[in-house]
Amino acid sequence: MSWEFLVGAILIYIILRLFFVRQDDTMRGNIKVSHPYTSRDVITFKVEKINDIYYLWDKDSEDFLAQGATVEKAIEVMIERYPDKVFRSDNVIAQA
Repeated sequence: MSWEFLVGAILIYIILRLFFVRQDDTMRGNIKVSHPYTSRDVITFKVEKINDIYYLWDKDSEDFLAQGATVEKAIEVMIERYPDKVFRSDNVIAQA
């Protein structure tokens, strides 16, 4: 099994989990649903592993977004750093 497949599977799991938790809170009225996001609100990112550390980079600008010992930790850090953004990777969209 290649690491790209594993990273993709982990990202999809995290994103789906975040989506369903967010959807459940929205149905209960805990979160206000606002207008659709603009292109400025969406960050397309890529994952790179160097020496057992995962780095997340903005795919367009090559800016550093976050790092972590696992992909999950790196994504958590990225979401904490940019709470008003939506993140996209390989046609999957995640919202903080």
